Amino acid sequence: RAMSDYDDCIRKSPAFSPAYCSRALLYTQFGHLESALVDFNRSIQLDSKYVNAYIGRSYLDSLRTEDERLEDIEMAIKLDSKNAVCFFTRAQFFFKNEAFELSMEDLDKAIKIDPNYVKAYAQRGLIYQNVYHKPKKALADFNRAVSRKLYNSAIFFTSQTAGAPLQKFSSS
Repeated sequence: RAMSDYDDCIRKSPAFSPAYCSRALLYTQFGHLESALVDFNRSIQLDSKYVNAYIGRSYLDSLRTEDERLEDIEMAIKLDSKNAVCFFTRAQFFFKNEAFELSMEDLDKAIKIDPNYVKAYAQRGLIYQNVYHKPKKALADFNRAVSRKLYNSAIFFTSQTAGAPLQKFSSS
């Protein structure tokens, strides 16, 4: 149903960049990556300042080179340097390429921009735990994520493997 809604929106407003981006995200969920790439490209063609399209396109790692993906992330940051998601996305890129120090720097930036960004705390906690073997720092970040009331069972499970129980927990 969502796909037909996006199709209708695009038929009615073919110059509406966000509709192409949203449909591209839906395509990625269904594994239709080539169609997603076409829509992300169209979204950017219509609005070269639409940050979400660059971020979305940067995740199409099977269709784009590392350099192209990083260029998209860098463009998103250039367009919106106050967007925590941009820095989180680049942190994930660096992590996948084992540039852990750069990943940590971007996670720190994402958290500074948005102190409630749960995914950034969780990712940083995983790096502290699995790369730097600092379970106390990992646990502190997992606790920060949980304390923001966006509790995720994966964060809880991972914090348990950090060697200590959660210090802060809210069941609400």
